[in-house]
Amino acid sequence: MDTISKLKRNFVQIWAITRLDVKRTLRYRFTFLMNIINPIISLIFPLIIFGFIFSGTLFGEGVNIGVFSAENYVSLILLGTCGGLYTGFFHIYDAKFRDEKTYRTLPALIIAPFNRINLLFGIFLTNFILTLVPFLTIFILNIVVSSQVPSIGSMLFIFLIFLAFALTESGFGLVLGILGISRNNWRTLFLIGYRMVSLFNCQTFPKEIFPEILHPIINLNPFYHFFELIRIVWVFDTVAYPGNDIHLLVIIIFVIISPIIGIIVFNKIFSIYGIEGV
Repeated sequence: MDTISKLKRNFVQIWAITRLDVKRTLRYRFTFLMNIINPIISLIFPLIIFGFIFSGTLFGEGVNIGVFSAENYVSLILLGTCGGLYTGFFHIYDAKFRDEKTYRTLPALIIAPFNRINLLFGIFLTNFILTLVPFLTIFILNIVVSSQVPSIGSMLFIFLIFLAFALTESGFGLVLGILGISRNNWRTLFLIGYRMVSLFNCQTFPKEIFPEILHPIINLNPFYHFFELIRIVWVFDTVAYPGNDIHLLVIIIFVIISPIIGIIVFNKIFSIYGIEGV
């Protein structure tokens, strides 16, 4: 009974934080609308550039690069754009903590009478809900324009990988956020490292466009495995495809260790304030 009561209390706290933040964000309707429009606008140049490559306008005939082809490049770019929405989870805690610090409400936030882990889940859930509208807009658009739509099972699996990607990004983002309010120089170094890794995540383009000498480096990039697995499942409509076991292993490892590392760093630096929490 105590366990059930504790779970209910945690859920109430998480939902209270989420509901408050969602309402606060939706007060700025134009900003929320732009969050839907901006990802769609960002599609224009990749579609034009890759249209020249894959449709044959540039080379005289269509080419296949990796799993990209003239028939599916639009769908794969749209999928990469969906994933790009969740790269924003890397900045959610940084933005939240720095705003609270700027307005001098950070001490009140972190000593509020709720579990600080619930605070983290509340921030994550808020952004997940707010991201769901632009995500579904682009995903449904992808289904409409795609010449080959995978099965419901494959699409559900793709949704799970996107969720795993969001959790991984938020785990690393928690490190960024807590460094931003405690060790700003370390935050800058961490951010530079993240951006260098992101250059080779192959979000909306195939790995094969890079020289072969860089392929082993890309294979070490955890973000690459998320996007490559999503593309393979979409194109071949199966999880049981050669090489997917490696992608799945990397994803499982990072979706576990990323939040754990984030929470460990958060709790470590949290103690600087001399607060034990509840």
